[in-house]
Amino acid sequence: MRVVSIIFLLIFGISSCKSNGSSNELVQYFYPTEGEGQVYIYRDVKNGLAERFHRVYRVEDSKGKHIVVEIYSEDMRIIEAYNYNEDSLNLVDHMVVDRDGKKRQSELFKNTLFPMDMKDETYFVSRFPGVMDSTLILEERQRKVREVKPKQEITVMGKKQQALVIEDNYRTTIFNPITRQESELNGRNYAYYVEGIGLVRWHDMNNKSDFVLQEIISEKQWIALINN
Repeated sequence: MRVVSIIFLLIFGISSCKSNGSSNELVQYFYPTEGEGQVYIYRDVKNGLAERFHRVYRVEDSKGKHIVVEIYSEDMRIIEAYNYNEDSLNLVDHMVVDRDGKKRQSELFKNTLFPMDMKDETYFVSRFPGVMDSTLILEERQRKVREVKPKQEITVMGKKQQALVIEDNYRTTIFNPITRQESELNGRNYAYYVEGIGLVRWHDMNNKSDFVLQEIISEKQWIALINN
């Protein structure tokens, strides 16, 4: 259940100079699609010791150009990764680290996670191994720009910024295909994206956890940090 809880905290926000010809009208709010890779450091201001790291970099292969967002826990272990198509920002694949610490490509049934425009509603469905033998996790998320106050002024790294607010409704089902037993968790979160930066904050509906961007560092600084 601890791994599932981490997923809930991490996943909400994965999702900013606009690329010429992009089919996504909100691309300027996404992580920058040009330049060197960077690592975003977030801290839970409700629980000061909790941190998350998002490593963002670009790759190009036979399928085109992609933006990869890797998610790391507070002890700098990779937990999952999202591979976005650079043009549409639709997901190409979703990777999770399984109970044995191995990287596994999930079964991706629905691949939209970042809205195409102010009225778009995305649908993300992924299935991957659970924390116990024989269990699976089905993760479903529907996201859209919040209808009431879709933009909000927030403070990011000491500077006031206008942020796009994404409403994120999720359902996570843990089930055992052998015994047919299952449990379900539903909830709502809010994620905040700033033009030219990307994800700067995410929190649950009751503000019991509230992750806020603290710093953006280079790949070189990240390597030094994890090797320290």
